[in-house]
Amino acid sequence: HVEPTAANGVLILHRVTQNNRVLGDVTLDASTKGEFLYAGFSGDLHETHVKGNVELHLVQGSSVKGQLAVNRIRIRTLYALFSRGADRPLPLDGFLRGSATFEGPLQEPARMQGSIRVADLQVSAAGLVPAETASTAPLLIFRNSSPILVDAANGRLAIRSFLLTGQDTDLQLKGSIAYTGQ
Repeated sequence: HVEPTAANGVLILHRVTQNNRVLGDVTLDASTKGEFLYAGFSGDLHETHVKGNVELHLVQGSSVKGQLAVNRIRIRTLYALFSRGADRPLPLDGFLRGSATFEGPLQEPARMQGSIRVADLQVSAAGLVPAETASTAPLLIFRNSSPILVDAANGRLAIRSFLLTGQDTDLQLKGSIAYTGQ
């Protein structure tokens, strides 16, 4: 019977692809200390720097906690990452910069807790303007006027702060939505 006392390593991935499209490069590093696994990642995906870390207690039923930070990612890049190869182009563009934290048991998603903080968001709705009037129509641009804050707990996402402003327009959201089918 052999029981390792530590495991450490670094994994460097070049030209990570999704649906035959190159996303970028990622470096993963991990180490253990006793019953804990610490892992970090850093990379440049579609010219966006992403980094994060996670701490996992290696005992069944234990919690995981971590964080993710995104430095100015285009909305179309996010759409491409999460749309699973959809052919419909997104009529919006823009960017966001923000972070997320999470904590809870991996085996029970409804008990996971987390928060999302979007420090900067800019959305351009140029794709919604008909092509024949695009040259004369005012550009529709919306920006957050304060950080956007969303919390996740007990299977629900709750919007704490969400205010976008544009020319002659404000859009404010409040409320919550279930994400685990509750």
